[in-house]
Amino acid sequence: LANLDPDRRATIRRLIRRLARQHGTTLVYVTHDPQEALELGDAVAVFDGGRLVEHGAPVDLYRAPRTLIGARAMGAVNALPAEVRDGMATSALGSHATEAADGDGLVLWRPEGIRAADAGSLRVAVEHVTPHGADWGFTATVGDASIEGRSDHPLDPGAEIALAVSAPAAVVAAEETA
Repeated sequence: LANLDPDRRATIRRLIRRLARQHGTTLVYVTHDPQEALELGDAVAVFDGGRLVEHGAPVDLYRAPRTLIGARAMGAVNALPAEVRDGMATSALGSHATEAADGDGLVLWRPEGIRAADAGSLRVAVEHVTPHGADWGFTATVGDASIEGRSDHPLDPGAEIALAVSAPAAVVAAEETA
């Protein structure tokens, strides 16, 4: 479906889903498009180099990936280095409770988990702004990492803003970050 316009792609995805259900057919669909995986899949398998990396319900893989590869396969993700100690993962975006083992790792957030806020102690300079229709996406640098976030209102590049950060989608150990 890659060369179809967005409306036609959506129509074809709905048709594929309807026909598979109508005929009670198991469908194996291969895609690199996270939206197609979320919309068409009852179960999703993420492969890397011929090796199964993650599998599960598409929404679960989006909301709580177990690996960086799995997170990236399901859409945009921010990955910040973290130190995990005594049930807390600490990164440039703060400390968050985790069940991950102590050691080095990454904390993963989807862009919608990092929002522009009216006030807060965590402040960044906006580098780039992209309209998304219902909201605006922005990029900023936190420590040595570039992050993507969302805003309910337009922002100006160069403006300093506060961030509101939700609980991360996941904390993954160093060996799961490749």
